[in-house]
Amino acid sequence: MLINNVPTTLPEYLTTLTPEMKETMLQIRDTIATAIPEAKEVFSYQMPGFKLHGSLIWFAAFKNHYSVFVVPKVLDLFREELKSFETSKSTIQFPLDYPVQVDLIRRMAQCGAKMNKEAAKLKVKPKKK
Repeated sequence: MLINNVPTTLPEYLTTLTPEMKETMLQIRDTIATAIPEAKEVFSYQMPGFKLHGSLIWFAAFKNHYSVFVVPKVLDLFREELKSFETSKSTIQFPLDYPVQVDLIRRMAQCGAKMNKEAAKLKVKPKKK
């Protein structure tokens, strides 16, 4: 349900986008969902994303670009491949006219999932007898 004209679900979010940007967002969503089928699809921070043992990857459309948000450790591992894009601590900005980087997004999502799974294993404590 839109609250104060702010989307609260992916379908609502998609209605606010141009047809081209809607297609881009769905392509990113499908890439991540296929790469990490066990991840939970969520909508928070007013954008779509996925969680798996914590935050995994988010994505959003903007006026002049679309962005993918990952944890800083993932971005650091892919920094060399991201040289031609604007980045910050955990954000990659892609120009609107640039093809969706399906393989790159898939590999970043898989890397984040692997990191989250490994971290979750370390947090598991044996049951007390």
